[in-house]
Amino acid sequence: MTEIIPNSRSGRQLAKAGIAQAQDHADAEIVAWSDRIMSAFESWLLCQDTAFAIEDFRDFIKHRKPELMPPSSNAWGAVGRMASRRGLVEWIGYRPARSAATRNHPVRVFRRAA
Repeated sequence: MTEIIPNSRSGRQLAKAGIAQAQDHADAEIVAWSDRIMSAFESWLLCQDTAFAIEDFRDFIKHRKPELMPPSSNAWGAVGRMASRRGLVEWIGYRPARSAATRNHPVRVFRRAA
């Protein structure tokens, strides 16, 4: 029988905390990272007429604005969360990740909000 530990944190809570920590780290290492990455995301989003994953935006940043690459890859989760909260994107499902390092794990797919 599995023992339930009082006050244990769920996987979702741990993910949220990890993303927040990675975002704070990116903001500490790169001046105004959150603001700058969201500005870049909003500009990039204007050209997105088809479904996309945050890894597509990450590839854009890697090649076009490498100074905005965060010190931890976990910070990319903050981009999707901030975009969703701001009503910029709508989540529409999952697809296998395209990055070789992720071994095709499922990633969220979004579309630009209407």
